[in-house]
Amino acid sequence: MHQGRPVTTLDTFLFGSGTKPYTAILVAKRCEAGAFQLDDPAWPWVDRGIRKLGASDTMVALFGDPAKNVTIRMLMDMTSGIEDFDFPVFDDPLLLEQGHMEHSPIEFIHAAAKIGRFACGPPGECSYYSSTN
Repeated sequence: MHQGRPVTTLDTFLFGSGTKPYTAILVAKRCEAGAFQLDDPAWPWVDRGIRKLGASDTMVALFGDPAKNVTIRMLMDMTSGIEDFDFPVFDDPLLLEQGHMEHSPIEFIHAAAKIGRFACGPPGECSYYSSTN
C-alpha cells in the first residue's frame, strides 16, 4: 500500500542511501583504471560534478577551507566530516510537501552547507554518517 491505495508502476519512492554501493563500485573501478587515487583531493571532482549540475559553486566556497583537505577516500568512508543535509527541518518540506517535484542534487548540497560546514571536526579526524558524502 502507498498512501492508502495499492502501489502502481507510476509510483515513485526515495532510494536514498541505496545508491551508495553503486557509487562505491564505480569509484573503485575509476580508481583501478588510474583516473585518480583514493587519497587525492576530492574538490576537483566535486567541483566538476557541481558544474555539471549547472551551478557555479565550489566545494571550498560551500564548506570552507577545510574542504581542500577532504579526499575521495574520506567521502567514501564517511570521514570527511561534511555536514549531513538529512534533517527533518530540510527533509520534511522538500520531500513530504514537495515530494511530487524533482529536486536537483545541488539543493541537497546547499542545504548541508547551510546547516553547518563540518559536523564532527576536521576532515579525516572523525567518522560521521552523512548523506552529503
